Amino acid sequence: MAEIRQTMFAIDSARNHFEQVVDPTLIDCYIYELNAAQLRYQFLIKRVKSMEVWAQEASEDKNERMV
Repeated sequence: MAEIRQTMFAIDSARNHFEQVVDPTLIDCYIYELNAAQLRYQFLIKRVKSMEVWAQEASEDKNERMV
């Protein structure tokens, strides 16, 4: 969860910088940073969801063995 919070901060930071710059090189830089941070966020969310599914399946298996 800490990585997700850091990534959300990176997205906000890149977006804020992008909105304030006028130099074309810096615009490209912040577009790149924003896209990279958004992709990392998507990856982390998928990872958390897959871990939740795995935990739920493990819990169901454990419950089935107890019955």
